Amino acid sequence: MGLSKSGGDRVMVELSNRLSALGHDVTILVSKPGVCRTFPLDARIHLQVADRSRNVAAQLLWLARSVPPNAEIVIANYYPTAFSVALARIWRRFAAFYLIQGYESRFFRFEGPSLRKWVRKHSASLSYFLPLRHIYVSRWLCDQVGRREARPVVISNGVDEKSFNPDNRPAGANRTVMFFGHTQRNKGSALVAEAINRVAQKMPVEALVVTQDKNYQPGLECPTHIVSPADDQALADCYRRAGVFVFASWEEGFGLPPLEAMACGTPVVCSRCGGVEDYTVDRSNCLKVEAGDVAAIEAAITALFRAPELGSSLAKNGLITARSLTWDKAAAGYAATFQATVPEREKAS
Repeated sequence: MGLSKSGGDRVMVELSNRLSALGHDVTILVSKPGVCRTFPLDARIHLQVADRSRNVAAQLLWLARSVPPNAEIVIANYYPTAFSVALARIWRRFAAFYLIQGYESRFFRFEGPSLRKWVRKHSASLSYFLPLRHIYVSRWLCDQVGRREARPVVISNGVDEKSFNPDNRPAGANRTVMFFGHTQRNKGSALVAEAINRVAQKMPVEALVVTQDKNYQPGLECPTHIVSPADDQALADCYRRAGVFVFASWEEGFGLPPLEAMACGTPVVCSRCGGVEDYTVDRSNCLKVEAGDVAAIEAAITALFRAPELGSSLAKNGLITARSLTWDKAAAGYAATFQATVPEREKAS
């Protein structure tokens, strides 16, 4: 509905850019005119933004009405937009897809009890039963949603190897712990901060906190650098500066940051938070911990700082993993999926 610098919107932009490069005519509809801060878009992409603010119901109706008349494929990227796509199919003929990037009916479990939470949770659950073809970003997510499909489509996210790579990575080990600073409890930032404070009681350590929230306060008791990278290159520089990257989310549909860190040659500590299970292997390309386990995060960071050879091994294998999962490979998967719908549509007509 909006287009911001969130992980889900990054996926849409990366895929749109690459599908456009493959020759597809791509249009992105944005129903929130004030929420259009995004990653760089291919100049050939049509960006259609609502001319004024509307309530949620009016936004969804605007999206449905704004589907281009010549559209052959329309993709919903979040549960409210799934209802818009289903509505548009009443008077338009196109192949309708629902790109499921998270178990959306569980997004709101960290919120307090409210009617709004109840409505959003059950709307998300209902969206899975709309007559749209599902595309999942991880096998774990496909299993969680649980809708029985004869041929489920799972296409992993990727990493941009042009930006995220180990080039110019400082030589030698360092004791800088990087993590993303979020105020949302489900991202686990407070857990990482607590673990770092515990490590700091045993050895010198520094923290590198990446956040877009100017008011975020990590509560760290060690030298701390708080940064807000302006672009992918600046973010990649942060990964390369770190001696370890910690990802402690409670649940993710895919979990892109650990893959980006691997691509930059940075050892990773990662919680068992769902979609990351598709590409993480404990003690091979990362150290895994149970979600919410501060003591385990502390132990993993300590182990990496005390055994640099372990970090080197994880980084080496992480690079192999990252190079096998690229946005170009993901875009090719989407293009093949869309192409396969053409004979089906011709047969139906």
